[in-house]
Amino acid sequence: MIKYQLIQGLCAIIFLTICYKNLNALVSSVFGLVIAVFPTIVYALAMRSLKVENYGVMFNKHKKATLLKFMANMLGFFLVLSLFKSVNILALFIVYIVALSGYWTNLLGLIEKK
Repeated sequence: MIKYQLIQGLCAIIFLTICYKNLNALVSSVFGLVIAVFPTIVYALAMRSLKVENYGVMFNKHKKATLLKFMANMLGFFLVLSLFKSVNILALFIVYIVALSGYWTNLLGLIEKK
């Protein structure tokens, strides 16, 4: 899933950098990609397990991982918006949304395969 987020996010970064033609748009776009991908990594690390677990344990891990993912999203936005004063909000959110769409379209594709 991270691969699809990175591919779509990098395509959006290239497109926006060409459109805006400035370094601020590039940096803001990269932050948007990082904010989209980092929570996915946090979720994956929280859910990984080497053994097969029962439904209750897996559901509890999922709830914990989802909460951590949400907190990672909020932390990412807080850090970028508070520390990077000249952020290009439009570039940040466009890349964030495009990268997240890579996550969700991949999930929908996995459901369709079953």
